[in-house]
Amino acid sequence: RTNHTESYNSLKNNFPALSCFDLLEDDNGEIWSATPNGLLLFDKKENKFVSRKWFNEVRFNFVYCLLQESSDYLWVGTRRYGLYKLNKKDKKLEKINFDTNTVEFITHLFLDSKRNTWVSTNNEGVYVFDREGNIIKKYSMNNGLPSNAIKAIAEDRDNTIWISTAYGLCSLNPENEKIEIYTVNDGLPVNQFNYSSVYRTDNGFLYFGTINGMISFVPEHMLKDTKKSFKVQI
Repeated sequence: RTNHTESYNSLKNNFPALSCFDLLEDDNGEIWSATPNGLLLFDKKENKFVSRKWFNEVRFNFVYCLLQESSDYLWVGTRRYGLYKLNKKDKKLEKINFDTNTVEFITHLFLDSKRNTWVSTNNEGVYVFDREGNIIKKYSMNNGLPSNAIKAIAEDRDNTIWISTAYGLCSLNPENEKIEIYTVNDGLPVNQFNYSSVYRTDNGFLYFGTINGMISFVPEHMLKDTKKSFKVQI
C-alpha cells in the first residue's frame, strides 16, 4: 500500500537463512517461514525472523513445507526428518510417526474439504491423516499411483484430488478410489513435476509446475483422450 519494499536476507542479519521454501500467514496474522535453518517466526516488534525455544526440535532441521490445519495447529514438513505437528496454543511439538521409518522428505502438505491432511512424500507415496492425527489412508504404487515420488496435491471443485508425481499427473476420486493417470501421451510437456508447485484459482483452474514449464487446466473439462485439455506454458 505504501509502495515500499523491505528486503529480508542473511546479509542484513534479519533473516537467519540463505533460502526460504515456504511462507505461511496463520489465522492470528503470524508469519512462518520454512528454511534450511529450521522453522522461523516473524517478530513484528523486532522486524525480523526468529526461532523459538518451544519448537526447538525443528530449529536446525531443513523445513520444506507448512500447512495450517486450524488456528491452533500447524503441520511442519522437513526434507530429512519427516513430519511434525505444532500446537501453537499449548506451545508443544509432536513428531508424527508413519508405518515405515523411511519417510524423511515431506514434499507437500494439503488440507482437503473434509479437513483431512494429505502428506506427500518423496519415496513412500501419499498419506492421509484425520483431524486427530491418525493415518486413515495411504496411496502408493501398490494401489495405482505411477510413482511413489509425490510432488504436490490439490482438490478441484468436484472434490477430486489431483496428485503430481515424478511420472505423471493423477486424478483420484476419494469416494471410489479410482485413479486416472495422465502423461505426455495425454498432452503433458513432460512426465516429471516439480516439488510443491501447485495452485487453484477461484474460477476452478489448476496450475501445476513441471521440470519443463507449467500446465493449467479446468478439471471439469478434462477428457482422457483430448490432448488439448492441458494448456502448456513453457
